[in-house]
Amino acid sequence: MNRFRVFGGESARDRVLEHVAQIEANRVAIESLRELIDSKINTLRFEVTTGLASLKELKRHDLDGMAEHSRVLYVEINRRLGELEKSIERLDQANRDYVLREVYEKDEERLYMERRDASKAKESGQRAMLIAALSALVSIFNTIIAFYLRMH
Repeated sequence: MNRFRVFGGESARDRVLEHVAQIEANRVAIESLRELIDSKINTLRFEVTTGLASLKELKRHDLDGMAEHSRVLYVEINRRLGELEKSIERLDQANRDYVLREVYEKDEERLYMERRDASKAKESGQRAMLIAALSALVSIFNTIIAFYLRMH
């Protein structure tokens, strides 16, 4: 896709709206992931509470079994939290990459516009100089003709 189409194609407004929609989609995805994480954390809290209640009951019956159950529960909780942290890191990295890409593209567009404006200004200046030179030549020509007509 050519980002610098002058005639036809998508306008800068359409691209901005597309970028805004993408950012909104990323925000919604991050929000849903946060809700999922909160749900998982609440589930883990419930499991920990249930596990602790079970441990209290096991304490009366078997202290060795309780220690093993506690260790297994601790390992499982750490594993799930690790998975959640990795998911968050991946989404954060994807969002950072997207934002950097957007900044880079906007900078490219700005540089392109500056170069185009400088080129137009140069062309306008050259045209103005040519018109001034032609005007000076016509003025000199008129002066010579007026001088010649006075002499004869």
